[in-house]
Amino acid sequence: MYHLSTRMVSLLLTFGIFFALSCSTFKTSSKTALDLYESGNYNNALRTVNLQIEDSPDDQQLRILKAEILQKIAVENYQPENRESVYSNLRTTTDEITFSTDRYQSKTDSILNSAWMHEQSAGVRLLQQDGTDSFDQYFDRVIAHFKNAVTIIPDSIVTYNLMATTYYRHGNLSEAINTLEAIEDKGFTRPPETCEKLAYLYLEAGQIEQSVKIYETLSANNPESEIYQQGLVNSYILGDMHTDAIALLEELTDVYPNRVQYREALATERFYQMRHRIYDETQNPGFETYADQEIDELLSQLNEIGSIYRDIDETLPSSEERQQRIAAFYVSAADMLNELQPHVTDTASARLTEQEEFYLRESIPYWQSLYEANSDRAAYAYSLIEVYTELGMESEAELLEQQINF
Repeated sequence: MYHLSTRMVSLLLTFGIFFALSCSTFKTSSKTALDLYESGNYNNALRTVNLQIEDSPDDQQLRILKAEILQKIAVENYQPENRESVYSNLRTTTDEITFSTDRYQSKTDSILNSAWMHEQSAGVRLLQQDGTDSFDQYFDRVIAHFKNAVTIIPDSIVTYNLMATTYYRHGNLSEAINTLEAIEDKGFTRPPETCEKLAYLYLEAGQIEQSVKIYETLSANNPESEIYQQGLVNSYILGDMHTDAIALLEELTDVYPNRVQYREALATERFYQMRHRIYDETQNPGFETYADQEIDELLSQLNEIGSIYRDIDETLPSSEERQQRIAAFYVSAADMLNELQPHVTDTASARLTEQEEFYLRESIPYWQSLYEANSDRAAYAYSLIEVYTELGMESEAELLEQQINF
């Protein structure tokens, strides 16, 4: 009896423990995903809601809850660099709801916008940190935040632009380009301002053909936009499309006669094209002599270009860069006329010599001003010495040589 009773007690105790454990387990598993979510137990909430969705696949409110849980898990459980897969799940979940019904559109939009805003704002805050050191320190995290943002809302153009800017500031031009190219690769449309940004990046990367193509399209579709036409001029110049650049600059100077930068660029382009043409002609083995009329036309064009530079110099406050450009033009024009001497008649030769000397003398005040304002820049002094020497002004050249070597 004793042994039997002991055994029965043992059985009862075992049964009691088993029953208690079973009740405890049952009680835990009976909690809904919403209960677990509200208590902050997000991982268990996700497992539970997935099971509930399997049992009730048409219950879209369960998927809404799942999306909310995923948003919490991304922020609470993972660093920005590791959130992308969670956000991908979030986006898939909201898309499943949207494909099924439009009843919950405002709710799914709210969830996505909230998650997107969290990542976007975090990236922008880090991007606005002052100083190169802090930018480099947070670069990877900024990119992670923006990648998360476009995972949540794949057509967020503002995020692509910010990400491209971040890569560009970090010196990664190719990734900046890839980021903006990805917009259309994913089936979305780049707005004009983003297209212009991509065209500019192409220009910096030396991908001139792609840049020209975008700027031409932008200019054709937005003829009133001056910035697109400026970009197109730059792409023409860098692409050695100087005839096109001159034609567009002539249009711009007609429309904006007070824009000095267009007039100066036009003068520079005209002189470049002239010098390039003359070089090609004189290097041709079959070329012999320019007619006097051709020389007259050339000198007339040079005088027009010189007039543009003089007008600009008289209109705007003097600057080192502009003075250097004007001085260099006069010297280059004189050199070009000197190179023409073997290819002209005796009559034209005298005119070229006179005009060459005139241009060299015109450059002197600019070189003098540049050297006086920048005495540490010996290059200006040596340019002036060279001009003095060309003009036979030996005493001036020697005096200046002594000054810079003293």
